Amino acid sequence: MHFLTDENVARSVVLGLREAGHEIIDVKEEGWYGKTDKELVVYAGRKNFIIITHDKDFLQQIQSSIILLRFYNQRPKNTLKYLLLLLNTLVLLKRLQKKVVVILSEENVEFHYL
Repeated sequence: MHFLTDENVARSVVLGLREAGHEIIDVKEEGWYGKTDKELVVYAGRKNFIIITHDKDFLQQIQSSIILLRFYNQRPKNTLKYLLLLLNTLVLLKRLQKKVVVILSEENVEFHYL
């Protein structure tokens, strides 16, 4: 699976996901500052990437699966902890093969299929 991390996802989270074996394209590393959400959504949809973001504005233009991070504690260490728990769950990996919005917080995980 391939992920596109939005510019609001910390570099340490991106590196932690890579260390865990996930393939990541990071908006910051690509120099895509200033690209609109729509441009990123179109790119992710074309490439079949799953977007990881803290920005709920992405929900207005869904063309690929999205993991929306909604944490009270948005420190990178906390974000990475919950993301890895989520991504290491085989059931989730099967679910992400369909277009879905996943809203992840400390309390729960919500799946909204498109």
